[in-house]
Amino acid sequence: MFKKILIATLAVSGLVQPAIARQTGWIGTAEWARISRTLSDRGEMPVSVKCKDTGNRGLNWKSSIANVRIEKNPDHRRWYWWFGQNYGRAKTRVEKQGYKLVSHSVYQRASGLKINCGIWHKSK
Repeated sequence: MFKKILIATLAVSGLVQPAIARQTGWIGTAEWARISRTLSDRGEMPVSVKCKDTGNRGLNWKSSIANVRIEKNPDHRRWYWWFGQNYGRAKTRVEKQGYKLVSHSVYQRASGLKINCGIWHKSK
């Protein structure tokens, strides 16, 4: 109880910034691409992702949806995300650049094709 009161008091006084996180909810990958372009300007970054099939025919931006958790990025950590086709190549490329995978999700389409999505962070 004392700890909660202390944290609340420090947060109100401005000495401690509370961790603010939000979820996007289930959104299309095109919407996620639009949101992701604004995160750096807002001092935020994605920290986890879940992806799933929409049931739409074909393999394109409309065939996947994602639910992404976003948190503050006070250290201005660099990050990268990838969904779908060529996931393996993207993973290899960014990990060679020093990025570490922080969240990964995979689902299987009715055809048996597995679709991956992931988020990587890079320390300065």
